[in-house]
Amino acid sequence: PSLAVLPDVGGVTVYASWNGSTETSSWQVFAGSDPTSLAMVASASKSGFETVIPVASHGPCFQVKALNSGSMVIGVSDVIRLPN
Repeated sequence: PSLAVLPDVGGVTVYASWNGSTETSSWQVFAGSDPTSLAMVASASKSGFETVIPVASHGPCFQVKALNSGSMVIGVSDVIRLPN
């Protein structure tokens, strides 16, 4: 899985995708002040190739997890940090 994060009014917009995954049915978004203190802040059903997820958090660290139809985690992205 991969993600892109863009600052937005009141938080960020997360763009989650996983090239070639046919099992992904939903996404969980995690955020926190550092990579070791991430908590789930949003979730969304998969929507096409790239799922757009508005998040009311400023992180600055973010990660997404891909879930299958049984709600099992099948993939985890790297953590990205927004610049200050």
